[in-house]
Amino acid sequence: MRTLQQGAETLDTADAADFTLSDALLPGEERLFEELLLAELPHFYDEVDPSFPRSLMYTARLGSDDYGYFTLRKRIFVARRDRVPIGFTVATYKRGGSVKMGPTVTVAELRRTGIGTRFRGAVEAEIARDPRIRKLYLTISGSNDRTLLFNLGLGYQVEGVLRGQYRAGQDEVVLGRIVRPAGEAAVGRNQIPAGSGRAPEVRQGTVDPDRLAEFMLRRMRSGFAGVDHSFVESIVRALAADRQVYARKGKSLLTAYHDGAVRGVGVLVPKRGGAIKLSPLLVDDLGVARAIVRAACRLADDQGRRRIYVVLPIADNSVVELLLREGFALEAQLREAYRPGMDTLVLGKCLC
Repeated sequence: MRTLQQGAETLDTADAADFTLSDALLPGEERLFEELLLAELPHFYDEVDPSFPRSLMYTARLGSDDYGYFTLRKRIFVARRDRVPIGFTVATYKRGGSVKMGPTVTVAELRRTGIGTRFRGAVEAEIARDPRIRKLYLTISGSNDRTLLFNLGLGYQVEGVLRGQYRAGQDEVVLGRIVRPAGEAAVGRNQIPAGSGRAPEVRQGTVDPDRLAEFMLRRMRSGFAGVDHSFVESIVRALAADRQVYARKGKSLLTAYHDGAVRGVGVLVPKRGGAIKLSPLLVDDLGVARAIVRAACRLADDQGRRRIYVVLPIADNSVVELLLREGFALEAQLREAYRPGMDTLVLGKCLC
């Protein structure tokens, strides 16, 4: 019988396997977790150093993500055989009911024995017991054929290919699996006017959290579930100078104004490997969108970023059309990524 061990509590589950499953690392297992990740990931990703596994372990121990905005918490699952760890996988819980899976690593002597398949299957079954979880997803290096085929065998489907996402010249494949279908897809488009033609003033820096929340939250409801005042506060905290490292998920905020009134917001998040994410992008008109996107590209270029990508609800089709005119390319359609029934698009642009 396989068991899930949570601290002192042990929960029996229906699946039979030759290992136990826990979501808490024991003393001495952290070093193995770090060694396995650092032996595997740098083959496919740039800027992976000890801060990466250590930040995963810190967040998992804490039980919540102090540094994330869409991320709520992380769990590190451990498979043990005869009380000896044989594999690890990370589950990152997102606002809106999605969970990002991986990385997953097993000890070398048990690879290609089927233990990885059973381990991941057991972890995903445990995660899916939570009725709030709608979707599992992950990203895989396009050059990692073995892991790609492994996850396709688990029932994942390709949702897009991100160009040079974590390493120049190496694409990243996005895979997803719907756990609880929403039923009917959301319909309709967000009506975003063209604007007056007068260019807004775009500033980088902090904004009063209440003022920012008043602008952002109402405009996010159509495309994002689970966002509240804490989401906005997490962005403001991430603007601090001491947060501007990967492990602490530092961010930049671009705010557009007309006559002192907020008319648009864009949040920029640097990623390991040289990309930068612009999300959310919230605007009152397309002129504001154009101004923020161009300011974001300049800022990204100043920071030495290779690539910028934007994540948008599919309902923001007029902003998508603007991005295409600005030289972005559509790279992925993520099924129900942040809200039931609402797909999300990813558009990327090379800054090289």
